[in-house]
Amino acid sequence: MRRPKYNVSQQIESLKTHGVTFDLYTEEGAQEFLTSRTYFFKIKAFENNFERDGGRYHGLDFAYLVDLSTIDCHLRTLLSYLCLNLEHALKVRFNQIIMEDANEDGYNIVHAVDEAGEFSFHGDYKYSCYHHSNYTEGLLNKYFDDPSIWNLWEVIDFSTLCKFYRAYLNQRQYKDNTTNLFQSVRIMRNASSHNNCLMIGIEKQINPTLYVKNCVKELNHGGKP
Repeated sequence: MRRPKYNVSQQIESLKTHGVTFDLYTEEGAQEFLTSRTYFFKIKAFENNFERDGGRYHGLDFAYLVDLSTIDCHLRTLLSYLCLNLEHALKVRFNQIIMEDANEDGYNIVHAVDEAGEFSFHGDYKYSCYHHSNYTEGLLNKYFDDPSIWNLWEVIDFSTLCKFYRAYLNQRQYKDNTTNLFQSVRIMRNASSHNNCLMIGIEKQINPTLYVKNCVKELNHGGKP
């Protein structure tokens, strides 16, 4: 059964039926917040951080949901910034070890991983893995008949970049502990870019392991994280 669409006043009444109070945050302010700052489905997700008894929350004021929503927004902004910089740092790291390899010309690794030529581009988007973009069109037309890894990492996603990096490490019989963090970074990046709620389930305490601490220290060039 489809649920009915609520207007903002009905949304506030629905929150009240769950036990949400409006003592610290007025209903008028809540209407403005749910109209111009966020939306019902988003703010409601943060209810899950609070205890519920008999279908109703106890001691949950709308102000707490506003605080979590605001913190969550700033956290997503920070993580997006960090993840984008981590992706750039991986490309720099990849570039450094390739520059030290006299046997790698930037094409060998692409040919080894992309045997079918999936990432080549011959001027027709219909029969390629790329979508048209003014930001990459010139690059694709000039270099992607036979792209090098330096061309390729300008257009591939983070997951594919990690795949090429791991393949190159295996080819050179190298080991890099930071590869163990790739999945976590990818998940955080996707969650941040898709505007997912991050501040949910915050009652769970997650303690970083010594292994993760050492990986972060390595990323920080040996300095204290």
